[in-house]
Amino acid sequence: VTAPGASGELANPGLRPESGRGRDFGIDWQPVAVVNVGVRAFFNTIQDAIVTGVVNATQTRSENAGSAQARGLEFDLRYAPKAELVLFTNLTRTLSRVDNPSSPDIHRTEVPFSPGAIANIGLSGQLPGQWTISPYFQWVGRYFDSNSRNGRLAFGNYGVLNLRLQRPLAAGIDLFADLNNLGNRHYRMPFDFRDPGVNAFGGVHVSF
Repeated sequence: VTAPGASGELANPGLRPESGRGRDFGIDWQPVAVVNVGVRAFFNTIQDAIVTGVVNATQTRSENAGSAQARGLEFDLRYAPKAELVLFTNLTRTLSRVDNPSSPDIHRTEVPFSPGAIANIGLSGQLPGQWTISPYFQWVGRYFDSNSRNGRLAFGNYGVLNLRLQRPLAAGIDLFADLNNLGNRHYRMPFDFRDPGVNAFGGVHVSF
């Protein structure tokens, strides 16, 4: 149990397990050889939804917030004028809602940490040595740090430029490196954090 005044997640012994159902439907369409279009609709519902609420600047607590739902659309467009070049863009638009009529402070508020929109636009090109380079710009829409209408703070509405390098090592094994936030933006994040700016991450991806 986290002591009063300390930082971290506060215990909630009365927390109930949540249950839910997800539904989605999508289509892929290739009107011409170099263009591919994808559209997907989704609708997810959760009972006894567990959300993380902000108690103060350094403490959070998970709690059941009634029922929750998220519905939205995903759109994906790819254009490949050459075998070694692909231009792409995608957008996910999400509308989320928590329903708890017994608590007016959270009733019909958005699910915490769920951006209303995420979009990417970029390209992938082939480099010598079987390397693939993929620079792209990502936009993150507004989201909240809590479902408390009176106590939450809004975040998001920022864009960052990222870059991925990838190379196959063997069948189903790829080496990759991600260079994030190339513009060195230090935007505000929940819990009084700020994005660290330019950062890198690498690894090996294995698929079966």
